[in-house]
Amino acid sequence: MEINEIKQRHTVAGKHTKTIKLQPKHRELSDGQKTIPWLTVSGKWLEELGFKIGETVRITTREKSLIIEPLEGEAKEQEEYKTALQEVKQTLKKLSQ
Repeated sequence: MEINEIKQRHTVAGKHTKTIKLQPKHRELSDGQKTIPWLTVSGKWLEELGFKIGETVRITTREKSLIIEPLEGEAKEQEEYKTALQEVKQTLKKLSQ
């Protein structure tokens, strides 16, 4: 079996693996600074998997696992509504201070 055949089967099966190192990020908190893990996911491989620039994604968390999937239709509208609502709440909080 040639390498191209193995690669093609791997792609057809829909399984892709990437190894990415978590970086430190320093965050200012009300009680001081804290270093938290930071993950940047980028690359042509995302486009090859069907992700598009400007698209909204959902990140589902499980113990030591992340699932990233594009939001479509009603789910996307719900997320956009929740985001807009959070922005309004933050604005109202700032105005009340």
